Amino acid sequence: MAVSPFFAILRNHNPRAFFQISGDWKALLRMHFLHAALDSGLLPALAIPRTKKELVAELEVRRPELLDAILELGISLGELSRREGWYRVRGSRSRALQEERNDALAGMVQANVTYYGDAFRDFARRLRGGPRD
Repeated sequence: MAVSPFFAILRNHNPRAFFQISGDWKALLRMHFLHAALDSGLLPALAIPRTKKELVAELEVRRPELLDAILELGISLGELSRREGWYRVRGSRSRALQEERNDALAGMVQANVTYYGDAFRDFARRLRGGPRD
């Protein structure tokens, strides 16, 4: 009987650390989803429920497979929902980011993904004297 990869990780590694890092990973994915959904115009477009066809037209999508991926990620994170082909914003973070008065929150998301991501990505190289990008 084959053991699933999930149980193999739990058996062979530190289960507490696994769950902690899994939670961190989900938070990171959520942050990246929120950034992509804002940057692409997806969240503003979903101010009203829309079909995928409507989103393709509204967002001028040229690569529908990327739209599919971000929609599925949003659903898996609980930020979006899909019912009978209609997509809606579901998560409280995404709802908050749709409101203009929450520009500071949008700035936090943008900084987390762009600035802080870059600042830490090549940290070891820069620590050892490498050039700043």
